[in-house]
Amino acid sequence: MVKNHPYADGNKRSGAFAFVWFLKRAGILNPARLTSEALTALTLFVAESNPKDKDKMVGLVLLLLN
Repeated sequence: MVKNHPYADGNKRSGAFAFVWFLKRAGILNPARLTSEALTALTLFVAESNPKDKDKMVGLVLLLLN
């Protein structure tokens, strides 16, 4: 949602919100472990990553959540 999107602005914020909402809904996220600074850094990191590195990005996010 934060990569290759049709919006001129704001899609990273929407993507970060959807990410947190999904993780909370799935019971995966402990809100105390994810600061707003960490969420911002993670969102920007994923948004600026090379699309060829998708599997690496998914693995990194999963590692950070555990």
